[in-house]
Amino acid sequence: MSIAHSDRLAGAMRKALAHLPGSLNSLAKRAGVSQTLLWQIRDGSRGVTPAIAAKVAAGLERWGEESRAAALRCQAAAKAIRRAVRTQRGRP
Repeated sequence: MSIAHSDRLAGAMRKALAHLPGSLNSLAKRAGVSQTLLWQIRDGSRGVTPAIAAKVAAGLERWGEESRAAALRCQAAAKAIRRAVRTQRGRP
């Protein structure tokens, strides 16, 4: 991998790690990598290989799927409660 490609990959990873919706530890577990590795990448003291980037990307995708499923459960619960309240008030 050329230096330009390596720098581009590292920059993309640092940006992703800086804007996580949660902790590095949570991502590390989902990606199957160590939290220390993610800290080193984020801080620029460790390079990124395409294999590591692929693991982190897969972890982010899993996180997104889990978040989407949780959001759908919350929406369904909110709808059920609104329906129950309307029924109690005598409205369909």
